[in-house]
Amino acid sequence: MSVQSRYFSALQLRSLERLGDCYLPGTDTLPAFSATGCIEQVDVVLEGVDEGDIQGLGLLLMVLRWMPLFAIRLLLALLDRHHRFPPPLAGLFRLLNLGLKGPVVTLYYSGLGAGGESSGVHEAMAFELHCEPDEVNA
Repeated sequence: MSVQSRYFSALQLRSLERLGDCYLPGTDTLPAFSATGCIEQVDVVLEGVDEGDIQGLGLLLMVLRWMPLFAIRLLLALLDRHHRFPPPLAGLFRLLNLGLKGPVVTLYYSGLGAGGESSGVHEAMAFELHCEPDEVNA
């Protein structure tokens, strides 16, 4: 992967892609996160995000980079069950879940892949945006 980012190092980008494949490994019809090329759009997604949040995500990505995949999957399963924990932990787990899942899902379902081309996700879902102006009553 030769993706450049203003916000993340190459190591952090590889970690984000690995995390994306844990959330979205692909199916018979939908491509895996890493197969879409959407990681190239990470700067667009992070453009309006608070600098402190980006730094926090970057730190988490560095930690996740060295964790084995089974441990990451276990962590994600734990974070998805945040509602089962006592209030102080539940809030922390909910925030971590949103912080990790948000960028991944946003990148994947944006429909943009490498070079701004289609990632193939919208086509696989048979998603077609169609807009028509409201008729103006004269």
